[in-house]
This record gives sequence, structure tokens and C-alpha cells, in this order.
Amino acid sequence: MLAQTDISGFDLTSLRHCFGAGEPLNSEAMRSWKMNTGCDIYDGYGQTKTINIVANFPGKEIRSGSMGKLCSGLIVDIIDDDGLILGENDVGHIEIKITEPYPPRLFKRYHKDEVSTTKSFRNIIQGIRQRVMPMGIFGLLIVLMT
Repeated sequence: MLAQTDISGFDLTSLRHCFGAGEPLNSEAMRSWKMNTGCDIYDGYGQTKTINIVANFPGKEIRSGSMGKLCSGLIVDIIDDDGLILGENDVGHIEIKITEPYPPRLFKRYHKDEVSTTKSFRNIIQGIRQRVMPMGIFGLLIVLMT
């Protein structure tokens, strides 16, 4: 939708840095935005429970289809359904390691709902499938409705 929207009537000259959130943007939308604004879109990924996990950072190369690199303070793996760590280009679930000190930005529990808390803390962020691309870059593949 963004790539097909005519934004020529808007004054966007004050834009200096643009972030994308939600669904990953395709290459066409990113090219169209840059052509019309002069700014790259720095895509990233996070959830309400995690805030940002991976992001494209200013001054670093943005790769098409990429959500970026791991944010500091977190230890993340991509794992299979049995909890085994996968290699580059394998598709799996996001696992955030629970460490001491507790990972920054990661929620600790549902208020007065131990059942939901226990269900969520399998070290897997439910419903998201990702792969790790070469050089530690993360790519979102599918958002499953669970």
C-alpha cells in the first residue's frame, strides 16, 4: 500500500530518520519511500512482551528482507520445536534466554495470571517464525495466528 501511495503532495523534507514496525516491509515499499523522501526505513522487530529484539541500526547496511541485528542486552537463538538451536538459514522459533541480570525490555509476568505466565515462558516467543541469515542478521518469515 505504501509503495502505491502518492506522497508527492506532502512536505517530507524535515524527515531525517524513519523506522518501520509491525510487518516487515518489502523491497518495493522501501525503494519507493527512499526515492520519495531520501530516507531509508530502518525496520526492526519486537513485541509488546519484548520491546525491540532485533533492528536495523543507523550507519549500518540495510539488507532487503532483513529486520536487522540483535539488540544489545539479549541472548537470542532460533530453535526448533524441540528446543534445539538451529543454524544459519534454518527456520524456527525465537528463544530469548532468561539470564541474570534479567534481560532488559523483557516482561516478567502477567498480572495475577500465573497460567498465562507459565504458558508464555517456554523461552519461546509464541507464534513467530524466523531465520538467522548470514552475518547474524534476522529475517522474519511468517507471523502465525495462534
